[in-house]
Amino acid sequence: MKTHNHKNKYTAQITNFDKTDFVPEKKTSSIINHSLSMYKGVALYGIIAMLIYIAGSYLIQRLIGFDSVEMLDEIKNNGMDYYNFNYFTLPGFSTYLSLSGLFGLLASPLYAGLLYIADKYRRREPARFSDLFTGYRQNFINIIIFTLISGIISGLALFFCVIPFFFVYPFLMLGYRSFFFRMHRLWKP
Repeated sequence: MKTHNHKNKYTAQITNFDKTDFVPEKKTSSIINHSLSMYKGVALYGIIAMLIYIAGSYLIQRLIGFDSVEMLDEIKNNGMDYYNFNYFTLPGFSTYLSLSGLFGLLASPLYAGLLYIADKYRRREPARFSDLFTGYRQNFINIIIFTLISGIISGLALFFCVIPFFFVYPFLMLGYRSFFFRMHRLWKP
């Protein structure tokens, strides 16, 4: 009997997606209006996440002494030849690359938080600022491992050709969504 109850719980959660309150009509204009409405409701949290990334990058640059403006000046002095410019000769570039990659990895649970806020907005539930950091409270290690693996896959896709990257990357973004729904739908008591 418990299994049956368990099954009904998941079925009820899945049927929530079909309620007219949550899903727009299946017309292009309705879908676009619904998307824009969700964007307006979530944009501030996305801007906050972006500012966290920018502040982290700025702090890393200041801590190790790397200056991205100086790098751009060097490239301009080199005749704007981005392809043949040797980035690794710049002082602190490789350290900056390593630390910013680590920071990006550790900041990746913000994606799960943004998805959680978007889902709360879609369900017309109030979002709080702390919801942005929900990926740090639950499923943190899995999100970090997924981010690392998806970064490797994205890098390989870009290395082999730019076009496969555009086919692979959207599917990798769906992975964050699956972590998110596991965190807040299936594991919710």
